[in-house]
Parts: sequence; structure tokens; C-alpha cells
Amino acid sequence: MAGSGSLEARLSELHALLAESDHGHGAVEAHNLVADIAQICLRHTAERDVAYCCSVLFQESTGITAFLRKTVTLDQYLPAKVETLSFLLAFLEKIGRKIQPHAVEVKEVCMAVFSRDRLSRVKCATFPVLKKVLQLTIHSQLGDELRVSDMVDRMFLELTMKSQTTATGLVSLQ
Repeated sequence: MAGSGSLEARLSELHALLAESDHGHGAVEAHNLVADIAQICLRHTAERDVAYCCSVLFQESTGITAFLRKTVTLDQYLPAKVETLSFLLAFLEKIGRKIQPHAVEVKEVCMAVFSRDRLSRVKCATFPVLKKVLQLTIHSQLGDELRVSDMVDRMFLELTMKSQTTATGLVSLQ
């Protein structure tokens, strides 16, 4: 795979930013690194390399979903979180049903972001990803693991509660 080492390096750099004390600079750099990761995975990955790409991206402690979990309460990472969710959506569209081994993790991290992030722009960016996960896993054996009814209940509860989110611009739900 072209850029296989650079994918791991970019993810490592992304996680290293979280250890820095200057989150303002780290947030800008994180956005750029996520854009680089997207370039590697979406433009420079051959079909035969998708499994490798998935194993690196969804690695428990250094993957892209781990980055989202770690930044869920860090407001200054807003652009990086939105970019990460946009990348996840594009990656899901590229790999299709090959996401199934990682679908529960993607759904869980999106729900964590939706429930715990204060910024509405980030919360709204989870919807297209969740929708795509559900579309790609329909008629699969993952129905029980995805716990869709619990997810819907939780989302409706969050949406009907008094808003405690920070408005971050007009965002449309499609």
C-alpha cells in the first residue's frame, strides 16, 4: 500500500498532539493530520489494501476512533473532530460492507460524541456517519450488537432535553 507507513505515522502524530499542553496549536495541526489521513486512505489506497487500512484506522488505542473518544470534551478540536467524522463518512462510502467488523465501534464512538460533545456542529456531523453505518449493516448479523432501538431512544432523549450544546453555526440535518 502506498503510504502505509505514513498512515501509522500520521495517526501516531495525531495522538501525540493530545499530550501537548498547547491545545490551540494542536487543534490546527490535528485538522491537518486528519486531512492527510483522509488523503492516504481515500486517494492512495488500492482495493486490496482496505483491510490493512481498516486495521490501522480502527486500532483500539491509536486509531481514528480512539482520537475521537479522546477529544470528545476538548472544544478546541472542533475542526479536527468535524473533519474526522467527514472522513469516516467518506471512508465508509468507499469500503462499503467491509466496515462490518468495525461497525459497532464506529457506532459507539459516534454515540459517545453525540452524547458528550457540547458543540452542535460536532453532534450534527455524527448523523450522516450513523446513517451510513446502519445502511451498510442492514440485514447483517450485527442487529443485536448495534442495539439500534437503544440508540434511537438515546438520541431522542438527547434531542428533547433542554439544549446544553454550544451553537457553532447553522448546520442542516439531511
